[in-house]
Amino acid sequence: LLAEFAAAFADADHVIVVDIFRSREAPDPTLSAEAIVRSMLQGANAPREARYIPTLAGAADALVAELKYGDVLLTLGA
Repeated sequence: LLAEFAAAFADADHVIVVDIFRSREAPDPTLSAEAIVRSMLQGANAPREARYIPTLAGAADALVAELKYGDVLLTLGA
């Protein structure tokens, strides 16, 4: 469902994807956070910006530095 997942963010202005957390399944070497971002950016309905930041701490630092009053932040996770 990589293409479908990537397309789900088409209306977003900015997307940050962190490393994938696997709870039960074995790692899939063909799927990565970087692959999700690449798929997002190649789609016809790509978000304005999509980037990969490996860690939650790194993503939090980026958000603290970049969010402005009035911005809407949506977080999704397992």
